[in-house]
Amino acid sequence: LTIHFLPPASNPCSRGKYKLLNTYDRLVGNKDQSSVKCDQRDVALPGWFRFTGAAGDRMPTKCPETKRCGTHAPGWLNGKHPSVADGIVSRDVCYHWSKNCCQWKNKINVKNCGAFYLYELQKPPACSLRYCEATECSVGGYQELNQADRAMGNSNQSRVRCDGRAPDNILVPKWYRMTGDSGDQIPEKCVPMRRCGTHAPGWLNGKHPSLREGVVARQVCYHWTGGCCQWKQNIKIRNCGNFYVYELQKPPACSLRYCGNKGVFNPCSRGKYKLLNTYDRLVGNKDQNSVKCDQRDVALPGWFRFTGAAGDRMPTKCPETKRCGTHAPGWLNGKHPSVADGIVSRDVCYHWSKNCCRWKNKINVKNCGAFYLYELQKPPVCSLRYCEATECSVGGYQELNQADRAMGNSNQSRVQCDGRAPDNILVPKWYRMTGDSGDQIPEKCVPMRRCGTHAPGWLNGKHPSLREGVVARQVCYHWTRGCCQWKQNIKIRNCGNFYVYELQKPPACSLRYCGNKGGKIFNPCSRGKYKLLNTYDRLVGNKDQNSVKCDQRDVALPGWFRFTGAAGNRMPTKCPETKRCGTHAPGWLNGKHPSVADGIVSRDVCYHWSKNCCRWKNKINVKNCGAFYLYELQKPPACSLRYCGEYLASWAQNSHGNYQELNQADRAMGNSNQSRVQCDGRAPDNILVPKWYRMTGDSGDQIPEKCVPMRRCGTHAPGWLNGKHPRLQEGVVARQVCYHWTGGCCQWKNSVKIRNCGDFYVYELRKPPACSLRYCGNKEGKNFLFTCLNTASRLYFCSLMLFLLLFYSISDLSSGVNVTCVKDEMFISISKKFLPGIRVDHLRLSDMNCGATETQTHFILRTELKECHTTSRDTKNSFCYRNKVLKISVEHQPIITRVREVEIPFSCCYSNTGIVSSVALKVESKKIVLSKDGFGEFALEMKTFPDNRYIDNYKSEDFPVTVPSGKILYVEVNVDTEDLKLEILAETCFGTPDPNPIKPGLKYLFISDGCAVDDTLKFLPSNDERSQKFSLAAFKFLGDHQFAYLHCKVKICNATDPKSRCAKGCLREARRKRSLNIRETNDEEYILAQGPFARAENDDDETESHKPMEITEVQNSGPYSTLVAAAVVVSVVFCVTCGSILAWKKKKRSAVRSYQLYTVPTGN
Repeated sequence: LTIHFLPPASNPCSRGKYKLLNTYDRLVGNKDQSSVKCDQRDVALPGWFRFTGAAGDRMPTKCPETKRCGTHAPGWLNGKHPSVADGIVSRDVCYHWSKNCCQWKNKINVKNCGAFYLYELQKPPACSLRYCEATECSVGGYQELNQADRAMGNSNQSRVRCDGRAPDNILVPKWYRMTGDSGDQIPEKCVPMRRCGTHAPGWLNGKHPSLREGVVARQVCYHWTGGCCQWKQNIKIRNCGNFYVYELQKPPACSLRYCGNKGVFNPCSRGKYKLLNTYDRLVGNKDQNSVKCDQRDVALPGWFRFTGAAGDRMPTKCPETKRCGTHAPGWLNGKHPSVADGIVSRDVCYHWSKNCCRWKNKINVKNCGAFYLYELQKPPVCSLRYCEATECSVGGYQELNQADRAMGNSNQSRVQCDGRAPDNILVPKWYRMTGDSGDQIPEKCVPMRRCGTHAPGWLNGKHPSLREGVVARQVCYHWTRGCCQWKQNIKIRNCGNFYVYELQKPPACSLRYCGNKGGKIFNPCSRGKYKLLNTYDRLVGNKDQNSVKCDQRDVALPGWFRFTGAAGNRMPTKCPETKRCGTHAPGWLNGKHPSVADGIVSRDVCYHWSKNCCRWKNKINVKNCGAFYLYELQKPPACSLRYCGEYLASWAQNSHGNYQELNQADRAMGNSNQSRVQCDGRAPDNILVPKWYRMTGDSGDQIPEKCVPMRRCGTHAPGWLNGKHPRLQEGVVARQVCYHWTGGCCQWKNSVKIRNCGDFYVYELRKPPACSLRYCGNKEGKNFLFTCLNTASRLYFCSLMLFLLLFYSISDLSSGVNVTCVKDEMFISISKKFLPGIRVDHLRLSDMNCGATETQTHFILRTELKECHTTSRDTKNSFCYRNKVLKISVEHQPIITRVREVEIPFSCCYSNTGIVSSVALKVESKKIVLSKDGFGEFALEMKTFPDNRYIDNYKSEDFPVTVPSGKILYVEVNVDTEDLKLEILAETCFGTPDPNPIKPGLKYLFISDGCAVDDTLKFLPSNDERSQKFSLAAFKFLGDHQFAYLHCKVKICNATDPKSRCAKGCLREARRKRSLNIRETNDEEYILAQGPFARAENDDDETESHKPMEITEVQNSGPYSTLVAAAVVVSVVFCVTCGSILAWKKKKRSAVRSYQLYTVPTGN
């Protein structure tokens, strides 16, 4: 047996099997004869070749002119190209010469390779003959149309052109390109009539092709009075990458012309149209008091839009005569176009003498998407007018008035569907509910099998107001899977006394739009419409499996249910563990609960089993009734599955779900550290309104049930539960929390709510009745010293505290006040003998949250170097940290206090390490610019200077100005004007700790009635009556006031008036009495301000007596040196009267100064 293997057939389409012809000179558009080529001698033939690149992509199939393609006799394919299925075919190539398109010829093979053609070329029979290539995109392959009058933006009609005659003469099919002044393509939208230098402009009714599509056929339409496509014809188009070429035909008539897209006119653009918005154009307007005529009253022609009170479109049905404020109302005899239709031509008819089209004229109409535009022409006579119709007009809607459509109808003997006969709501159309159906679509879910259908349609939202116009709303259809099993959008307009609806075909059958007549709208929130689930075994915290329940068999479902009582008040929205809620697979709501505005919504309930949180699921409906949720529950898909409950207060939403955790270690009842006393009624915990909390972590797992010793839990008076915690089945219960203080274990008390959640408790806590009170956790904690000794990082701190306690308990400190400085903390101890009558809860540092602790003989306050509002200062060789001890009242008396004030600054200095912080403060200053009759415009200003030269005053960027107390400040008030007739007087000047001079609070007076009332104040001479200068020593306000602001009430007077207030200067008491009998002129008064000023933090403060810092080494206190610095200043102020003036006298090294502090009454 002999087997012969034949070689596989060769495929010329494969790479390497053919050569390329890609030079530009082969194009039939090439007329260059400077170098005549001949394929007989210039190309190695025979062989397979592909035309590509600049040479085009195929041979021409039409006879080219002679002397093209860079040769004498161009060769062309005398026959059509094959399809892919044809395989390799034989064709004749003809060569054009001497007016003979086939003077010579030879055979070649041709193959269609799908994406290109291949040619097996033979040597031509003579020279100079050459194989040619043609493409429409090649230069010479098309003719340019570049006239400016061909642009669609050209509306000049002085010379009307037609492409079917000279000069363009597009008589036979030929390739053209739009270019230059005409544009770069034929426009794709309808062009208005009388554009492009012709009557009926031609536009492309379709899209241009993509590059890959090659040559495609498209339709060109010509716009004339019969419409945008009164004439039409087919052309061919090729996408050439950067431009298009068109094989144009002779137009079907004259005067028709192909348009270019230059100067595209879009009437929809702002400013291209005018508005018709008066109410009298409505077809519903019967008023004939003032008859209008658009032929004389409106500037026509032009593009117009109906809007506002005039409606939004022209009517398409014949209105009655004497409407729209005219005799013969005009209406659109035809439908409105779609956006895709572009600009269309329509007839407007005018109704008169019982003839709906007694007169008519042509207009153009365009759909701009959101509105319609009309290119209106002058009506043929008077009185005719273009009318507007809204959906509210009679004839603008269809009535739905069937009694079986009413929501009160539960008769199911004949089930209707709006998607079929007899109603046939198949396309969008305007309808009105009226008569026996009701007067509107109901806004709440309608029960199933109402309105003469299965699934009744209701409006899921509110009806619009009159001003809103046409709005979109959602209609829902109620069926077995919920109130919104199907839904679709409709449009609604408020017509004043009724509503109209643009209804769509419902999405299925049997669905129907309902009217609101008949009975009350079904509201499951009403009493008696739902049942209760209130047993504690439904809670997600219930682990009991003694009696496994299943809602498929144990509860009558479906139905509306409310979780309440011991079962909680809603379904959980997170996956619970298995074997909870008294069942195997607990059910939870897979989605958020709705708001009241959401109405009835559909949700999935998932059931957790086999580590799959959604092992089974089913649909339910949920409604937010405001105070509670309702659930329309269905039978679960299997047993044992059950709907679970949880408790959630409406205000208790946060990142933890239903409660907030209280897990601070200092809240534990075992914590006796009093270095920072907390209160739940203020920051950081801010328990101000009722909210649910859980004790957890380092605080413990519940509030203790026994009285907790004072000064535990990081507070003064610890809160404990005066009663037992509830059992799981008790649900939410009320209990009493007591606070232990000097008056007993229950000196204060308040009510809280508690729920047993199975593994833990949650508490609805309220703001405690006073400060410093705090809710405790039950964690015992460890002995303070033992804990510290077992924490290496805190060993030094603890040994220091031990040293201080022992030191204070056995030492007799003659100074009464001592400061201890360690690596990162400062301590100050104050002898109780030094502050008789002061309680430990009266003392704090600069930060009111940093309180004091006490031993038998001393008060102790502690702060870290960056805490409790401690400030720092960098000196040459060290960092100094400062704070101060202040008095604070316990909040039993919120208005007055009789506890004396205390201010004890203290500081610690260290080597140059650490961080210095800075604070940027807002600058407060005032300058008044005004004008006054007779004096023109002038400016009042108050300036402060560092010295008596009054040269360089403090600028805005200098504030707050920091000066030592007692430093002399130099002040000037002046009126800046050229007018020498003006004079200024500082009548009253005072300081405040606040930039607002009229804010109730402290006020220090240093000029009164033009007189100095401060012993440091001196009036200084001024060379100009428009300026007044004085100086005084800087001061600081008592208490926690960082800044001081200076204010002056100044008088502006006429300098030539001897009776003016300025002329009298200082009015002492005697002079004041005499001046009462002298008539004064009316001088203007203004308030000027300057500041803020802050006291310098330095060691040579003139108002403080600094004792030398005593530095000693403390033995056995740890690995670091400890500095003990004497206290700096103790300032004590006694409140001796209930009056508004408080005097304070302070000793200086060399002088005694007296300050008066004025309390400004509220409302001053």
